[in-house]
Amino acid sequence: MSQRVKVWRPTEKQGWIKYEMSVSGDDVQFTEHFRLSHFIVSRDYPELAAEIVLDDMHIARFDLLSRILLQPARDYIQSPIYISSGMRSPKLNDAVDGSEGSDHLCGLAVDIDTESAVNTQLVFNYLLKHRMDVIGQLILYRDSNGEVDFIHVSLPSERYHGEVLYVTQ
Repeated sequence: MSQRVKVWRPTEKQGWIKYEMSVSGDDVQFTEHFRLSHFIVSRDYPELAAEIVLDDMHIARFDLLSRILLQPARDYIQSPIYISSGMRSPKLNDAVDGSEGSDHLCGLAVDIDTESAVNTQLVFNYLLKHRMDVIGQLILYRDSNGEVDFIHVSLPSERYHGEVLYVTQ
């Protein structure tokens, strides 16, 4: 059964406003295509992702990632965007060989891809052109053959604001 809850979110012009979000069980619908459960995921270590404990700040950050980055990009390509790595515990971060102090540890970052390298590149280009004012890091990862693999995107933080990187694995 779905219910509505009131939460606070920031806006550019009005400061913080109260709005309603749909909650179904323990899942929260942030936007038309993104919900809380999408952020508690690891493609390689789902059992470690299942152990993650969230607080209200994590949920607020997922809401912001959904509303200001992911949903607008998804609307632009008119195709699904998949989160392959979202929130990480220290144990999960170690397992995926994540960087120490990764923004995934505090719910500021996600790794995303789409159904095709072409669409993933389109998402990267869209974020680079239209959303850099609200991005901490934007990293385009390519595989060893030079093909687009996935994107790392984060909200601004004390460490990162407007950083763009290109990485070949």
